Amino acid sequence: MFSILREKKKLFLTLLFIWTLAAIYIYPRRFQILRSFALWLEPPVLNPSLSAKLQSKGDDLLSEKVEYRQIEHYLRTDQMSRACTRAFRLGKEGTDDIFRVPSWMEAKHQGWTMERLANPSETKFSTGEKPVDPFEYWKEFYQTPLEALDYYKRALNYNPFDGYNSPAPIASLGKDKPEIAGKSLLEKIRISSFASCRPEEAILAHFQSIQRIEELVFEKLKEAKPVSIPWWKRILNFFSFSCKADDEETVVEDLPKDIRIWKKIAESQSEPVVFSPDYPDTTTLTANKYKTLLLKTLELLRLRTDESHPSLSPEESVSLFTRVLYFSCSKRNIPAEAKYWGASAIAAIPCETTDTEGSKVFYSNLYRTAQLYYRLGERDSNYRKKAGEMFEAVYQSAATDLGVRFEAKLMRVRCLLYESNFDQALKELDGLDTEVYTIDPNYRNDKSGYEDLIEDKKKLLQYVLRRKGRYEDADDIFDEKN
Repeated sequence: MFSILREKKKLFLTLLFIWTLAAIYIYPRRFQILRSFALWLEPPVLNPSLSAKLQSKGDDLLSEKVEYRQIEHYLRTDQMSRACTRAFRLGKEGTDDIFRVPSWMEAKHQGWTMERLANPSETKFSTGEKPVDPFEYWKEFYQTPLEALDYYKRALNYNPFDGYNSPAPIASLGKDKPEIAGKSLLEKIRISSFASCRPEEAILAHFQSIQRIEELVFEKLKEAKPVSIPWWKRILNFFSFSCKADDEETVVEDLPKDIRIWKKIAESQSEPVVFSPDYPDTTTLTANKYKTLLLKTLELLRLRTDESHPSLSPEESVSLFTRVLYFSCSKRNIPAEAKYWGASAIAAIPCETTDTEGSKVFYSNLYRTAQLYYRLGERDSNYRKKAGEMFEAVYQSAATDLGVRFEAKLMRVRCLLYESNFDQALKELDGLDTEVYTIDPNYRNDKSGYEDLIEDKKKLLQYVLRRKGRYEDADDIFDEKN
């Protein structure tokens, strides 16, 4: 054998080198490769019937009663979710195992008692109730919501439109019922993912639902026959004598793919799109349903970006806020040169002046988008530069509330400070002096103002003056006489 190795040494070394390179490339991408292979074997086509069957299997798992210390009850997925949050908090604080079992007061408020498991609707609490170890309870039953989560995710792949279609309530269950009763598919995914300590699965499912819906809408767009243009209009178009209406049609066709999809979804409010005639109740798309999905995803993303979970996914977050911005307006004038722009630039176009309500919603969402860009500036300075432009647009808008305009200008100043542009920052702050008279309670009859904003403005002004070497002026800002 060794003689064979010596004779074929170059061959074996070459194979070993190739295998090493392949392992270096494949191992970090093993999950993506397996996912692509699984989708190739079984592509997720629209199949509402199979989706309903898979969802029913997940419901059966979470609707069965379980037994814990001889107490039969419906699985408390809400308590399992609290156990995950509690475990994260205790682990972050470095608390010893002695605090694993909740105290009497914590058990009272969080429902971690044997009696409360048996009767969750009970409001009275006695001192004789026995506390339950949340981690022990979670470890006992975590496989059940995890298995149900797998069924729900597969069901969503076969029908992304069923995300927030709530089923009819079951009256026979009464007060004591599983948490998933009467919930929609995406709500069930959220419940089961949080109960199994995998909240990211809920966010991922929401984004996948959005993307899958847009893919199916794009397929509808490709199936639509192009509008036939008469021969005489083609001649006029060739000599640049086309009508304005024809120009608008051409612009729509030349717009980016995302904008064309969103435009079709926006039109579905007046003309709902049914993707499966056999199942119209669960495969009908309207703009309101899509907006609900966006808002629910945004709410879930905010829930996972608090102080305890500060991580952000920039691409998904930015794309989500781009969609929210686009659907804020009911009327928007898109110029002809927009065909050369990206989807985010077109979504940032303000509403028409006649769309008053849309303008208020648009600038409110633009301010929230700017806040996201400002936070993402810690990863890439280009985000913060874009945030400064958005804050300025919010400040210049007449549709924005006075307090929001003032705060947007302060955030704009913060963006300038990161660029070390102290001269412009000082100029911006000085320009706010006229706004102070309308915000400061000392200049208002009702004495109700925005004290925190005034204090924030003074601190920023003091910081800028000190960076410019004007220390005496900076010290005089918080002088009691001033």
